[in-house]
Amino acid sequence: MKTDKLITNIRVEMDREGINQKQLAKRCGLTERAVSELMRGNTQDILVSSLYKIAKALNCKIKKLI
Repeated sequence: MKTDKLITNIRVEMDREGINQKQLAKRCGLTERAVSELMRGNTQDILVSSLYKIAKALNCKIKKLI
């Protein structure tokens, strides 16, 4: 999975939902730092469970993000 594509797709979905990183973190139960690190591409691997939480928080399917 290409991280830059994932980040772009998450940003698109965040814009669609009208939320920022802090709100995404709250919605999906991740820390603000974890979301921030992900959005800057500072993460080696993202857990499938985290990706599921993000997709659910953005009201979309995982395949739309990856």
